[in-house]
Amino acid sequence: MKRRDLLQKIGMASLAGIAMPSAGHAAEGSNYERATKGLPPLKITKVKAIATCPHGIELIVVKV
Repeated sequence: MKRRDLLQKIGMASLAGIAMPSAGHAAEGSNYERATKGLPPLKITKVKAIATCPHGIELIVVKV
């Protein structure tokens, strides 16, 4: 399952007020395990918050 498909399902489920089925989560977990096998865990070393105001809308962008 692609990330875009997952985000669309989450969005549609939240709009409809229903719970998502968890059938694809086990397969995604095994894909993640295979992709990261032998790699050290990720470590966040720097986080930057950027305040923006396009067209009068206050937004905060977080750069990791």
